[in-house]
Amino acid sequence: MIIYWCSRLLQDVPVSGDWLHPSEKLVADGFKFPKKRNDWLLGRWTAKNAVKSFLQKSFPHLDYSQIEIRAAEDGAPEVFFENKRLPVFISLSHSQGIGFCTITQPGFALGCDLEKIEPRSEYFVNDYFTKNEQALCSKSNYPELIANLIWSAKESTLKAIRTGLRVDPRLMEVSFEKEGRTDHWQPLKVLAKNSGQTFFGHWRVVNDIVYTVVANEPQYKLEQFKNPLTS
Repeated sequence: MIIYWCSRLLQDVPVSGDWLHPSEKLVADGFKFPKKRNDWLLGRWTAKNAVKSFLQKSFPHLDYSQIEIRAAEDGAPEVFFENKRLPVFISLSHSQGIGFCTITQPGFALGCDLEKIEPRSEYFVNDYFTKNEQALCSKSNYPELIANLIWSAKESTLKAIRTGLRVDPRLMEVSFEKEGRTDHWQPLKVLAKNSGQTFFGHWRVVNDIVYTVVANEPQYKLEQFKNPLTS
């Protein structure tokens, strides 16, 4: 199994809306606040880059505007072409003007997230982290990194199980072996205590942003889509 990923910046998003599907243009026009609109556009642009790259061989002439990213009833992003759902699974995150998307074949649970490394209050840690996770934060030489890494891994897992924060984050317990800032992907695990299921993940840090990816498959490779494709 290969999980592909790509990252895009807000300044990468084309000013013209020609790359949007007609239904997406309606959504974009409905935002009242520029920041929310820009974040949404960044997410859609990042996702479409991932989808177009992933489907390049089977759909070589696929245009960005033909790709439709819909939000399912549970909020998870789904990919459509000509009103038919495509056989791909994506997860999407954006923060600090950065978009992050992972994509793979269907049949797997997949989630991704990115978080800015910043202070997390004691109340936040006590409210959302398990006792073991609280201990990881208190004993670490990098408490801000560890707190945001744990939170990001929880967010990724909640996306993978398609519940979001409707489930208590303390039911997701994160563990990992190494700590410290590294731009190399490092392994982690997340135990979903409500189901007993284990999710297998990776994390890395780039420019004070922690990235996490999780899946319900223990053996997979992470590969990056780098350059945007032309339409």
